[in-house]
Amino acid sequence: TDSQCARAHASSGPPVAVEAVHGERGNVGVGSVFGALLGSVFGAGGVVVGLMAGNTRTMYHGTSLANADSIVRNGFRPSTGGMLGRGVYVSADFDKAAEYGDVVLELEVRCGKTKKIDSQNHPLRTSWAARGYDSAWVPADCGMVTSGRTETCVADPRRIRIVDAVGVE
Repeated sequence: TDSQCARAHASSGPPVAVEAVHGERGNVGVGSVFGALLGSVFGAGGVVVGLMAGNTRTMYHGTSLANADSIVRNGFRPSTGGMLGRGVYVSADFDKAAEYGDVVLELEVRCGKTKKIDSQNHPLRTSWAARGYDSAWVPADCGMVTSGRTETCVADPRRIRIVDAVGVE
């Protein structure tokens, strides 16, 4: 069934309204230049300014240090394709994100109206955004992802805020 992100992701915990402080995880291995750049995303005292209210989730995006730097400087660029079509791919599973690079960005994602996609043959697998959904969610162990881990695709990158960056060893 269709649902809001908070209900669709119930298996990974309740929605989180983040009022996080930069550096909470310590930016292990990310480096002071990148850490300082990420700090510029935040307001005075390191507290995120203008938080998105309501339907938010803590999610993760793994990438290289160079790409993380570009994302912090210029924002996310949606992929042009992929399993769920165009969008920014994120996961509620930190370990899954860590497999994609040496930096994991901790994110606050306002999922909005979410479409559950649990089959390669789902009729809206790549067209959910055109049908009025803000994100598409693949539940864990449904057969869509080889790893069996959950994945979400967000159509509009403006629904995503970077909270922190963590180096992966």
